[in-house]
Amino acid sequence: MKKNNSLDNKIIKKQFIKLVIANMIAFILVYAILGVTISVVVRHYFYSDLEDELRICKAENQYTIAKVQGEYRLKVDNARIKIVLFDDKHQRLAYSKDLLNYIIPDYGFETTVNSEAIASYIDNTEICKLGEFVDDEISFEKTKLGKTEYNFITLTFDVESNFASEVKYCKLLIMNNGEIGIKNNIIRIYLIVSACLVLLGMIASIILSRRTIKPISENMYKQMEFVSDASHELRTPLSIVQSKLENILTKTDASVYDVSEDIAISLKEVARLNRLTNDLLALTRSDNGVATINFDNYDIKEIVKDTIQIFKEMSEIEGRKFESHMETVNFNFDREKIVQLLIILLDNALKYTFKKDLISVSIYKEGYDCCIVVGDTGIGISDEAKKKVFERFYREDKARSRKKGGNGLGLAIAKNIVIQHNGKISVYDNKPKGTVFEVRLPIKKLNKK
Repeated sequence: MKKNNSLDNKIIKKQFIKLVIANMIAFILVYAILGVTISVVVRHYFYSDLEDELRICKAENQYTIAKVQGEYRLKVDNARIKIVLFDDKHQRLAYSKDLLNYIIPDYGFETTVNSEAIASYIDNTEICKLGEFVDDEISFEKTKLGKTEYNFITLTFDVESNFASEVKYCKLLIMNNGEIGIKNNIIRIYLIVSACLVLLGMIASIILSRRTIKPISENMYKQMEFVSDASHELRTPLSIVQSKLENILTKTDASVYDVSEDIAISLKEVARLNRLTNDLLALTRSDNGVATINFDNYDIKEIVKDTIQIFKEMSEIEGRKFESHMETVNFNFDREKIVQLLIILLDNALKYTFKKDLISVSIYKEGYDCCIVVGDTGIGISDEAKKKVFERFYREDKARSRKKGGNGLGLAIAKNIVIQHNGKISVYDNKPKGTVFEVRLPIKKLNKK
C-alpha cells in the first residue's frame, strides 16, 4: 500500500494543521497570562508604596491641619507629596509651592511665587479642581502644567480640623511620570520579547506538531498496511477453500475418495486460517494490554527441555545438525509464553535451514539476565530485513515463506512475549553464515499480573 495515498495525506495534513493551531493558541495564552501577571506585578510594585504614602499622610493630617501666621501647616514626611486645600465651596485656599516647579521652567515666569498670574493658572488646571463628590479613594489624574503633561496619583478627603475650620477638603498628589515611563518601558520590552517569542513559538509549534504527527502517521500507515496484509493473507486460503468446495460440488457423481485431495487441501487451508486468526487475536490482546501473563518462579531448563528435544528429533530426521547447551536458571516468567517463544524461534530456524546445516540453542545466565540464543547456519537475513523482521506480516521472501506455511506473525508475537517479560530480542548474523536470535530476560521478581 502506497504511503502517498491522497485521502490519508489529507487526513494527516488536517490533523497537523489542528496541532499547529492548538500549540500556537497554547503559546499565546501563556504569553497573555504572563503579560497580565507582569502588568499587575509592575503596577503593584510601582504604585503600592506611593498609595501607602498618601494614606499615611491623610491619617496624619485629617484632624491636625493648622493655620499659623497666615500659612497652613501640615505634616508631610515625603517630599514628593504635594497638597491643595479647598473650602466648602470647592474653591482653592492654598497649594504647595513646589507645584510651581512643574510650570515655571516652561513659561519662564520671573514673578514671585505669589504671582496672581501663576495662581490663576494653577486654578485652571485639573489638580486644583474637585469633583461634585469627594470619594476618599486613590485616583489617577492626567493634566498639563506648562507645556508638559503630568500624571498624578491623588487622594482627596474631608478635613475635620479645629485649627483651620475654613479648610474642608484636602487633595494629596504625587507626580508619577517616572514610574509610568519605567512601567511603559518594561511593558514595551515585554511586548517586543513576546513578539519574538510568538514567532519562535510558531516555529516550535510546527516542529512539535511534526514530531507529534510523525508517530500518528506512521501508526496509520502501519495499520493500513496491516489491514492490507491481513486481508491478503485471509483472501488466499479463503479463495483456495472456495475453489476446492466448488470443484467438489461440480463432481456430483464422485465418491469421497475421488474428492479426498480437495478436502485435504481445504482442511489444510482452514487450519492455516485458524492459526492466522489465533495469532492475530494474540497480537490484538497484547496491543490492548489484556493479554494474560502468569508469572511464577521456574527453572527454565526444566520447562523447555521437552520442546528442544522435539525440535532436535525433527532436525535430525530432515538431515540437520542440532546442538543445545542449557544451564539451570531460576527466575519469574510465564512458562507457556516462554515455550511459545522458543517454538517460534526454533520453527523459524528449521524453515530457513537445509540439510547438513546446524541449529543451536543456548540458555545461560549473564549478569542479571537470562539469555536464550537460537542460531543457525541457514540462508541468513539481509541487513535491510533485520530492521523489519519483527514487524507484522513482514517476510523477506513472501512467496517462499507462504509455501513453508508462514504468515509473517511469528517473530512479531515473539517480540511481544519478550516485551511482556521486560526483556529485549535482537537479531544478528551468524559466522560464517546464518542467523542468530538473542533474547535477554531480566532475572528479577516481577509483579504478578
